[in-house]
Amino acid sequence: MKAQKTITALVIGLVIRLAVWSATHDKEFALTGMLLLFACWIAYKNFQSLKSIRAEISRRYRVGE
Repeated sequence: MKAQKTITALVIGLVIRLAVWSATHDKEFALTGMLLLFACWIAYKNFQSLKSIRAEISRRYRVGE
């Protein structure tokens, strides 16, 4: 799970960096907004994935007792 978190953090960081660059150089705020929404969507999907993995681990632990 740590490798997945690292890769996700790297991708989100790159998207946010591109959004900031776009806002300061192109003055195209639609692109900036789309990039920031994309970063939020990636974070949300990652959170949901980790939440389901934790629930499955917890369920298996309870069954094994």
